[in-house]
Amino acid sequence: MGSVVRPHIFIFLRQAVILLAATGLISGCSLKHQELAYPRTLSSSPRSPALRQNFALFRGPSEELPPGLRSHLAALLRRKATASFHPTLVQRGSTADGVVWAFLDRRAVCIAHAGRGSVACSTVNRVMSMGLTLGMFVAPTKRNPKPHSFLLVGLAPDRVREARMLIGRRKGNVRVHDNLFSSSGHKPVLVKGFVRR
Repeated sequence: MGSVVRPHIFIFLRQAVILLAATGLISGCSLKHQELAYPRTLSSSPRSPALRQNFALFRGPSEELPPGLRSHLAALLRRKATASFHPTLVQRGSTADGVVWAFLDRRAVCIAHAGRGSVACSTVNRVMSMGLTLGMFVAPTKRNPKPHSFLLVGLAPDRVREARMLIGRRKGNVRVHDNLFSSSGHKPVLVKGFVRR
């Protein structure tokens, strides 16, 4: 509890910039999936039961990603063709800041924000113990020279009631609903820790 958030990876994607933050309690990861050792067979992944035990969100029947979003995420995750992108345990969730999709991609758990078309992934073991966050903001332009419209969405394990947030210098707690939470503001949004049941 109370770990300091240390933003560590910046990834530039067209007009948006994704800020992935890692803490002792929640971690984001880069989109470099090729660094993870993936199994060839997805349907027999041993990770599915563990995810279902730790996240109520993944206990429902798997859904289908919308075709446009699926091909977009395949490109972000550096798949040469959409046909090679086979997410499992796909779940759609709603937050105060829009629709979030959560899914298992080989050995990685991912969350994607449908409205902003961004994605963050991390290993199953790390997500089960520390959760996963996806931070986004709109990149500077000539008209607006500073980053703006900061948004963070997160996936938290069962028994997490609230996420302790820091927006600029303002602190506050955000409720976790169905393992998901979100927060937005004009200043950078970070997670400081969890409040557990």
